[in-house]
Amino acid sequence: MNTPVRCRQAVILLCNKDAVLHTQLLNLHINELIRQGFEDIILLTSQAELPQCISTRRCTIILAEGQVDSDALRNAAGFLNDQFLLVHGDCFFDFNYRALEAVQRHTEGIMVTMALKAGMGRSRFSYASVLDGKVTGLIDTDNPIHRSSHIGTGVYFCDRAILTRVPESAGSFERGTVTALVAAGTVACVVGEGCFVAEPALTREQYEVITQRPALFLDRDGTINCDQGYTHKVEDMKLIDGALELIRTYCDRGWHVFVVTNQSGIARGYFGFDAVERFHDALRNACVDAGGFIHDFEVSPYHESGCLEPYAVANHRTRKPNPGMLLDLMEKWSVIKADSLMVGDKNIDVLAAEAAGIRGLLFDSHDLMQFAVANGLFESQTS
Repeated sequence: MNTPVRCRQAVILLCNKDAVLHTQLLNLHINELIRQGFEDIILLTSQAELPQCISTRRCTIILAEGQVDSDALRNAAGFLNDQFLLVHGDCFFDFNYRALEAVQRHTEGIMVTMALKAGMGRSRFSYASVLDGKVTGLIDTDNPIHRSSHIGTGVYFCDRAILTRVPESAGSFERGTVTALVAAGTVACVVGEGCFVAEPALTREQYEVITQRPALFLDRDGTINCDQGYTHKVEDMKLIDGALELIRTYCDRGWHVFVVTNQSGIARGYFGFDAVERFHDALRNACVDAGGFIHDFEVSPYHESGCLEPYAVANHRTRKPNPGMLLDLMEKWSVIKADSLMVGDKNIDVLAAEAAGIRGLLFDSHDLMQFAVANGLFESQTS
C-alpha cells in the first residue's frame, strides 16, 4: 500500500506582543499535537523566558522577540518543512487537525486550510465566508451585519510556499497572510464543533472536556486490515472496507482511537518489532490520507508456543482475551470508560473488552463503517 507520508511538523505561534503565556494552555497544545502524531514541534515565541514546567523539552524554541506573526514565520523559514500545521498558542480549538491535511492533499491549488468553529462566538479571529469548502472572505468579528456562521480559531494547515507569497511586514498571520491568500482563492476550510477556548485562561470545565475522551479500541488483523496470517509486510496491507472512514469519524467526534493487537509472530520468530513498527507507520499514513489518525498502538508479542525469550509466556496479561493492553492505554490516557467500546473480529476481542469493563462488539461484516451504523454506534454515543 503506497500513501503519502504524513506531516509531522507543527508550529505554535506566540508572537503577539500582547499575548499572555499560560502554562496549562501551552502544555495542552503540546500534548494534543503529540497525540495527533506531530513529533516535530516548533515554538515560535516572543517570550525570552519560558516557565520551567512547560514541556519545552519536546519543542524546538525559536525566539522572535519584537516580530509580528508573518515576519517571524518568514525568518523561521529555514526550520520549516514543505508542509506544517500552525496553531496560535494563546487560544485552543479541540479539533481533528488531520482533517485539514487531507483537504490540502486532495484539493488542487490550496495553500492554507483553516479550522473553523461552527456558529458565532467570542474570538479575536475573523468570521469566514465559505462557499463549496473554500474561504471567500474574512469579516471582522466586531461587524454585526456581515457575520457568517463560522469563526476562525487560529488553526491552519500550511504549505511552506506561502512564505514567498506575502509581502514583508504583512502584520498578523490572519489579517496579513491569510487575507492575501483568500483573495487569491487558495484557502480552504474544515468546520468543527469542538470546544473553542478563545481566552488564554482555561476553566476547569473546558480542561476536562478537552482532556477526557471516550475511546474506540480496534483489533488490527481482520478488523482494520485483512488477516492473511501473521501479516507484517507493508506490501501485504489490504484495508477492510470502511475502516478508514470509521477511524476518521471517531477522530472528528473527538474520541481516542487505539489499536490493540496480538502479534505472536514475534514470539515465534517470524518477524520482529521493527516490521510491526513499519506496518503501523504505513497504517498511520493511510489514516492521515483519509483525514483521521490512530492515537496509540498496543502490541502483545507473547505466546506460550514462542521460541524467543522473553516472549514465550503463557496467558500473558496483555494477550487478548486478557485486558492488559486496554487497561494500559486507559492508564496512559484520560479515557471516559463508561462510553468507550472495543470492536474486533474474534471472541477474544469481546472478552478482553468485557474484562476491561467496556462494551465489546464482534465484527462479522465486510465493511466496518456499515457495521458501526447497523449497530447504532452513532445514535446513542456522546461525542
